Amino acid sequence: AEVRDALKMLEADEEVRAIVLTGNERAFAAGADIKQMAGKTAIDMLLIDQFTTWDTIKKIKKPIIAAVSGFALGGGNELVMHCDMVVA
Repeated sequence: AEVRDALKMLEADEEVRAIVLTGNERAFAAGADIKQMAGKTAIDMLLIDQFTTWDTIKKIKKPIIAAVSGFALGGGNELVMHCDMVVA
């Protein structure tokens, strides 16, 4: 949600012409925190409605570039796939 909100803010900023997402040299994004999901049921996971976040990111009109170094696991991989360009 934080990435989604940051992207929406950058989308609204007229001085921003492109967005570059990066992680660090070890990982672009390590995916979800499995500990957060450990106590949730399948119904809990369905009710989270994570697809709304991905739909919002998909609709960003400015080019999003993923600068990937290291792992891009789980949701991090999904985020990379939503980008317009990937540099790895």
